[in-house]
Amino acid sequence: RRGAQAGRCRVRLAESAGRIGGAAVDPDTARGRAANPLLQGLFVPEDEGDETVSGDLQVDGELPTWLRGQLLHPVAGRWHINGERFQGVFDCQAMVQGLSIEPAGRCSYRRRHLDSENLRRHLSRGQVAARELHSRPQLPSAWDRLAFALSEPAMGQNAWQMLNSFGAGRLMASMNGSQFMEVDPCSFATLGPLRYTDSLEEDGQFFYHAEPTEDARTGEVICASLRFSMTRLRFELVLYCFDAGQRPEPGAPVHRRQLAVVPWGGPLLPLLHTTWITEHYLICVASPAKLDVGRAMWNELEWVASGRFTGEGRMIWQRGDGTTAYVISRESGEVAGTFPLGEDILAGHVANVFERPGPEPGDVELVFDWPANSSMGAGRGSDPFELPLGADDAAEVFWSFEEMTYRRVTICLASGDVTMSAPRFAERVSHTIVNPKVSMRRHRFSYALSVFGYERHRLFKLDHETRERTEWAPKLGEALKSETVFVPEPGSDREDAGVLLTWATDMSSLTSRVVVVDAATMRELASIRLPESQYCPVTLHGMFLHAS
Repeated sequence: RRGAQAGRCRVRLAESAGRIGGAAVDPDTARGRAANPLLQGLFVPEDEGDETVSGDLQVDGELPTWLRGQLLHPVAGRWHINGERFQGVFDCQAMVQGLSIEPAGRCSYRRRHLDSENLRRHLSRGQVAARELHSRPQLPSAWDRLAFALSEPAMGQNAWQMLNSFGAGRLMASMNGSQFMEVDPCSFATLGPLRYTDSLEEDGQFFYHAEPTEDARTGEVICASLRFSMTRLRFELVLYCFDAGQRPEPGAPVHRRQLAVVPWGGPLLPLLHTTWITEHYLICVASPAKLDVGRAMWNELEWVASGRFTGEGRMIWQRGDGTTAYVISRESGEVAGTFPLGEDILAGHVANVFERPGPEPGDVELVFDWPANSSMGAGRGSDPFELPLGADDAAEVFWSFEEMTYRRVTICLASGDVTMSAPRFAERVSHTIVNPKVSMRRHRFSYALSVFGYERHRLFKLDHETRERTEWAPKLGEALKSETVFVPEPGSDREDAGVLLTWATDMSSLTSRVVVVDAATMRELASIRLPESQYCPVTLHGMFLHAS
């Protein structure tokens, strides 16, 4: 298996693997594997077994004595059911993986499938049996498909995009189109969807979540979700939070506190990536990436009538609409202003947002650093955000997310003036972070992941005062395919005191290691290796849970 995967790293795109979601495709044939780079080598989702555990991992170098806890990531698991392939990458069944650094420095690794209702239904039927983002089950008649469509909940349970800690060490997994699922932070056992004691969804169920954001000062987790209000007959963006004082018992009901409700257009709905926060404001950036509600409904009707689901045209890049920042008061919940940013920009992960005094007395400026892409829809069709399993242009779509430049945007709330420096640094970057200790405060350093194919992966330390940069590079042939995590050194006030953690995988041997990089010097301190029988697939948003 491992030799075949290593060979697939060098396989270019080949013919399409036939009708996806129709007749079963053997995933182990050359035709099935070569159809998409997202199913080759490092990109192959993990599909063997429901749980993997490895102990006493090899450590090269010396780990900091204070670095104790868990590095957690969601990963893509099963990508087919008995040979019937899911239609899109985000249909792969969710897994949670964690690398633990124990008090004595012993390291272990665990990976486990999320025991979701979606996965149980797929496995019990031996085929695709639940609605996923891109996939629909094969049902014998239009009546069966209609009954299925009417009975499915607004959101499923396949949550493999984000992990967040809330309350006293509780852990939840989420995805844009999934319910929030609680996971035991030690065993990764699935505790089920979160149960709520509030009435936020009495006026309409949520059907889309932006990525949650944690307030490092208060411990609150800020969320933004879309719903259709049954009383006001409009689409709304609802901003709310999980307070830090949630009950600590795993599985206990959770209370969500509403922060704001914003009318959110329609039938073309801007899709938020995340909500940015400062001490006094919430910032929601609406890009030209939009959900066409009418087209999405038509896609479902086409499937009911014909049994064939494509999803074509439901997610679009509305060229010329520009990108707009909505600034909302955390105290009143009112929109303080809307600020056009002047061009079509796909907003990536913000490194940091902070407030500073404006040019006039009492004025406030919001400053945020982010990687952004202004060419996302250039030269493509209307749907640049699908990541299909079996499409000839999947590589182009996937890599376009890494064609981003680092920008600094300043919004003056009083005058409405918006200034943007682009690029702030010359390199293209796909992910940027700061030390969590300076979250919502003016920062001097930020850290960026820069990706140019497989040969030039880098981590950069960027000094915003001197414009100097320091870099760390992986070994020749290694790819960095996880978002970097900054772990601050306890007890230190230095902004660059801590380490960067990232997964590196050798593309020829498919062996993986977690690299520990000194955030001050960008020197590699240590690495923790998985056994040769395992490797880490592409992961999304990571986090570190301290042992305390």
